[in-house]
Amino acid sequence: METIQGRLRLLKSPLRVLLDGGEEIHLTGMEACTYRLLDECKERGLTQGEANPPGLAFRWPVYISGLRGKGIGIETLWERTPSGARIGRYILRCNLKFVSV
Repeated sequence: METIQGRLRLLKSPLRVLLDGGEEIHLTGMEACTYRLLDECKERGLTQGEANPPGLAFRWPVYISGLRGKGIGIETLWERTPSGARIGRYILRCNLKFVSV
């Protein structure tokens, strides 16, 4: 059985991807983790509250911003929670090609 710490270690491992225009970028740490989680969710996307493993949710917008700054297309869809709060659902919107770890 996989532990939370083991999953986080795997998600945070470095990776290289090619952007749509052919530029290669390197992702490490929590940016790599955020990218992998978004990629796993596909069209469903992910909200800050759904971000997992624990501890990721608090800084989720910072990691999303870092990925956008590197040229990765991420769409934000705004939703209302049952309590009426407004939250963003983030969806990966680019065709990245995985190069290597």
